[in-house]
Amino acid sequence: MRSVARHGAPVATTNPVGAALLLDHLTQAGVGFAVTHRESEVAIGEVVSDVDLLVDREPHSALAAMFEAGPPPLRLVVIWPYDLRSVTTFWLTDDGRSGVQLDFVGDPDGLGRYGFKTDAFLERASAGARWRRLHSSDELAYLARKRAVKGQSSGINASGVLGDAGPDRTEELVANQTARRALSQSVLRTHRYATRLRSPIGHWVELVGGSEASVLAGALSSRFRSTLVTAEAYERPTGRSAQWPWWLKHIAPIRWRPGIVVSWCRNELAAPHADVRVRPDGRDADEYAAAIVNAMSESAMRRLQVRVSDRRTQCM
Repeated sequence: MRSVARHGAPVATTNPVGAALLLDHLTQAGVGFAVTHRESEVAIGEVVSDVDLLVDREPHSALAAMFEAGPPPLRLVVIWPYDLRSVTTFWLTDDGRSGVQLDFVGDPDGLGRYGFKTDAFLERASAGARWRRLHSSDELAYLARKRAVKGQSSGINASGVLGDAGPDRTEELVANQTARRALSQSVLRTHRYATRLRSPIGHWVELVGGSEASVLAGALSSRFRSTLVTAEAYERPTGRSAQWPWWLKHIAPIRWRPGIVVSWCRNELAAPHADVRVRPDGRDADEYAAAIVNAMSESAMRRLQVRVSDRRTQCM
């Protein structure tokens, strides 16, 4: 089952033990960060939804640091740049039965749609139950602003969000809505969309065979549905004229969002081609799941390497 956020937006179900292991690994990697809210609940294993982090560097650089420090405890399978200087990541166990959603925000200039200058938050962060956490007033300001941008009712009394600091605190925490920020958002958003076309976010796996393939497709999609935002199984038509309409309806959406589609067909078909094509041969479902997780991880790592390389080129 997917976890459903308070306002109805689906998020992945997070394994709290896995989340703690990843945060400890991030600490060992030397990345400065703070948990935006519910840090104490994450520490005692009571959080099963996504975990939001503010980091002291560009999010992809924080991810790269995690791998430079040694193999993380889970497999990175999805990197989704959902906003300027904000990245959602999905991590899975080898068998895909358990996973974690971590959201990274590293935006010192406040160019993202929330407008927060993350360095100001990190300066005021303090030790929590296990990791650093935001100052209580910063946490409320962050939640209120995030929900307001999403058009959600915050459930927070606006007059009490910033305590006694009032408007001055808002001015300090939130970047001004300047023309520079608007231009940066437009340019970077265009670049982000172009990157998604070149390197899709979600994954498409195709099983080739008869009844065994259809049964396995259903089993695999059910397994990944608890750890990714979207996991669906569809039978692929055989007619040549039906291929691209089917692709546009069922596959194209997953190229822009985290998730996986497992399709099945009786015979190998021509284009469009799946990311991974498997012909079931009677092995245990865990073996197929492990192969899919490995393929997803390799794709995510290629995406990370390209992103880090691009940033290094821009800095030269």
